[in-house]
Amino acid sequence: MKKTAPFILAILFTLVFIAWAIIRITAYYQFSVGCGQYLRRAATANSISLAASNLDSAIQYLEDRNLTSGQVSIFLKQPQNDITYWYSNLKSAQTGLQNMKSDATQLEVSNELMKIKESLISTTSDGEALILPEGIEIYPHNGLLFWMSLIGGVLAAALWIWAAGASMRERLAGRPARGRVR
Repeated sequence: MKKTAPFILAILFTLVFIAWAIIRITAYYQFSVGCGQYLRRAATANSISLAASNLDSAIQYLEDRNLTSGQVSIFLKQPQNDITYWYSNLKSAQTGLQNMKSDATQLEVSNELMKIKESLISTTSDGEALILPEGIEIYPHNGLLFWMSLIGGVLAAALWIWAAGASMRERLAGRPARGRVR
């Protein structure tokens, strides 16, 4: 039992780390499909009605999951990770779309659509990216998942290294010593 304990613990913590990875990937996909893709579609819509319906869908997703306030940062609170500000900005964009007059000129419609795009998408050196708090897809479980990844990953790696080292020492101890032949 003493020899297998490090291997069992290494497997256990590896499974914790794999579970963390699966949770992160699943949460990212669900957020992307439920909100992110609607935000991108709202930003690139060619009409007020298309932009409004996609933005409404994204906001409904956020409200259904109570992603309307809070901070996704765990240790250092940063303005870029403030959900309250971000959500307020989305609601303001929604209000702007709802307040568009049906007889608005093409210039007014175009200006409003550009304003929506600038509110939802930023242009970086890598191209265009949605403006959203980093890690919102796992909020409010950010702290739990941080510790899960840290403990699972670090302990799994340390135990695998230790177990492999112990196994290697056992194998080397079982071999007869070889002397130099001159």
